[in-house]
Amino acid sequence: MSWNPRIATVAMATLCAMPLMAQDVRTPAVDASDTYHGLTVHDPYRWLEDGNALAVKAWTQAQNARTRAHIDAVPSHEAIRARLNALVARGSPSFGAFTARGDRIFAMLNDPSKQQPMLVALNAAADPASSTVLLDPNALDTGGTTTIDWYRPSPDGKLFAVSLSQRGSEIGTLHIYDTATGTTVGDPIPQVQAPTAGGSLAWKADGTAFWYTRYPGEERPEADRQFYQQVYFHKLGADWHDDPLVLGSKDGLPLSPRFFSAGTIGAT
Repeated sequence: MSWNPRIATVAMATLCAMPLMAQDVRTPAVDASDTYHGLTVHDPYRWLEDGNALAVKAWTQAQNARTRAHIDAVPSHEAIRARLNALVARGSPSFGAFTARGDRIFAMLNDPSKQQPMLVALNAAADPASSTVLLDPNALDTGGTTTIDWYRPSPDGKLFAVSLSQRGSEIGTLHIYDTATGTTVGDPIPQVQAPTAGGSLAWKADGTAFWYTRYPGEERPEADRQFYQQVYFHKLGADWHDDPLVLGSKDGLPLSPRFFSAGTIGAT
């Protein structure tokens, strides 16, 4: 069943009529139905599936306001929050996702005092004291909503690729950085990671190019854009819009090439 503007109007009118801080936030039931093999299935809350609809946004805001009012009214609220923050921040930093490249070891550093893990470099002995931050998403986004989905250093470690996503979407944009200077190389490439099938990248052995996953853009319907994963080939310095498709078909079946993993593909 397609979205009906009348449903949005009815739901929006109902929600707007309710006080924002009401004790209870009603959820209007607007009938929608499908028939499967002669059996009619009713779905009165289907209208809530469209998170961009004004009616759904109003309903969510009202629910959030009600919840916030209840939590803020708890006398021990601030004390509990302070205690939880202290416990979380008291943990020890930890390293993971190690990758040795060149004369350094790349790793993800989880610092309990920060919202998101960071990408760091260690010396060949992996001494924690030698840790140098290469990319801190907390500095890129002080709100703490940007995260590193995955990273792939070049074979010599002079460059590294990262997928960054925001607000828990897991829809990643690819960025290439110079390890020594922290400057970006080339333009960001969108849609390289999605929550449905992830994403990845593999460098060419000489570090001048890489293969990477990418999901469709406006060339496909919106419902397809997180399912039709394909693999493209990118040469450093080239325009990613011109990258050749090397695995997958724009008109074929959706692909999830999970065999395409971390590491380096030969110089062919």
